[in-house]
Amino acid sequence: MQTDNQKEQILDTMEDGFFTIDHKWRFRCINRKAAHIFGLEPKELVDKVIWEVSPEIIGTNLEKVYRQAMELQAAQRIEMQGLLTGSWYNIIAFPSAEGISVYWQDISEQKEAENKLAFQGQLLAQVNDAIIVRDEHKVITYWNKTAERILGWAAYEVIGQPTQALFEKIIENPKWDKISGEILQEEIYTGELILKCKDGSKKIVNIQSKAIKNLQGEFKGTVTSFWDITERKKTEAALVESERKYRELVKYAPAGISEVDFRSKRLLSVNDAMCQLTGYSKEKLLEMSPFDILNDQSKVTFQGRISQWLKGEKPDRFVEYIVKAKDGREIYASLDVTFTFDENGKPQGATVISHDITGRKQIEEALRVSEERQAFLLKLSDALRPLADPLEIQETAMRILGEHLGASRAYYWESDRDDLDYMTTGCGYSVDPIGMLPRFRVTEYSPAFLEAYRRAQTVAVDDAENDPRIDETRKAAFRALGPPAFVGVPLLKNGILAAVLSIHRRQNTDLQLGYGSRHRQDGRGDDRSGRLFPLFRF
Repeated sequence: MQTDNQKEQILDTMEDGFFTIDHKWRFRCINRKAAHIFGLEPKELVDKVIWEVSPEIIGTNLEKVYRQAMELQAAQRIEMQGLLTGSWYNIIAFPSAEGISVYWQDISEQKEAENKLAFQGQLLAQVNDAIIVRDEHKVITYWNKTAERILGWAAYEVIGQPTQALFEKIIENPKWDKISGEILQEEIYTGELILKCKDGSKKIVNIQSKAIKNLQGEFKGTVTSFWDITERKKTEAALVESERKYRELVKYAPAGISEVDFRSKRLLSVNDAMCQLTGYSKEKLLEMSPFDILNDQSKVTFQGRISQWLKGEKPDRFVEYIVKAKDGREIYASLDVTFTFDENGKPQGATVISHDITGRKQIEEALRVSEERQAFLLKLSDALRPLADPLEIQETAMRILGEHLGASRAYYWESDRDDLDYMTTGCGYSVDPIGMLPRFRVTEYSPAFLEAYRRAQTVAVDDAENDPRIDETRKAAFRALGPPAFVGVPLLKNGILAAVLSIHRRQNTDLQLGYGSRHRQDGRGDDRSGRLFPLFRF
């Protein structure tokens, strides 16, 4: 008769977990391995109800197995992952006189091996490479479906056949001999080949061929895998051709094309049209920042657009800038900007297509000026029509002209008949608190102005304080009258200066009253043909 200690020793020697349960679902005996599954010692489980010890079993398939074995008095089996340990078990419940006996066999290693095999099977199922195996006698022993699809020969046509005859059809002999030699010497060959298919077509493949050796290092054959790269090669060739055409298109495009790097604030590339537009050489442009070829207003616009991008806003794709050419011309350009971004979505640069729209801008500006001029003349005509007094007509004309130009003063001066160096006030309009002198000598302000008037040249002063034609002594006269900016238009009669129409503004603004000759600060006539500005003709 075995003692309880002997039974425990026998149970503990078992590799599998084992326990018995009576009809009241109480543990009767249990070995240490099974007890550890429940996280307790064997003595702690005896006489305990299984559902109270492990309530998580309730409602599971394991409970169903236990109850069926008890009720049906038939063995039941299940494979499952342990609810507490996470290990996999093969569980068998046998009916017994006392209730049921349960074996828990740990099959975790088996499951892991099965999972690995299943995973490897899935990987092999995804392989789209053609695979060919030949033995040490150069006879083909394996030829998969992909090899059939690429080359056209079915497996039954080639398996058991010597490779020499077939490969002579597929690969040029010198090339194949070279590959075979490299496989024997280096044990592996990789490269690209052009293979001739059964239907006569050719396929470009990437091939890898490796020697098969036994444990003794003896050569037993080769395994060759390859994949069709024909379409990829066509795509690469098409891409190379496309890039060539693109480079030619960019180089010879009628529009200026450039690439800008925001990080270095440099132009990365420019085409010939961009050089023609700006007057700079390609080498010089690549040394410059985009800011170097923009006027001040355009610099502010450019920086503002970059700030918009950095804030996550999206500025308009199309924008107009004023570009400074090498010769000083200002060119209106319409830009089509495509931004490039870094891995964080921040703009790192842009591709810019520039179109010279200076001509269009000139036409638009000329049209606008013409419309303004017509509107002004209509207003002037309506105001003067009912008037008969010459002085009233002059004063009304000066007022309307001054209001139209936003001037501080608009005066009509006549030459003094007794001294042609002097001008006398004919009539005028003024919103300036400082009044005008009734008579003054032109040379008191600048002899150059009188000479210009006598040559029928318009005099324009943008800033009296900084005009080189006005010396320090005469600047005091201008300060007394307070016009930092003015335009004077001479009227000659029989070649003699008869009058001057003078427009003053207190702000430093570009006052201009006619296309054509404008007396520059350096004393020479200036047609300003490259600039656009609002002008008034009369």
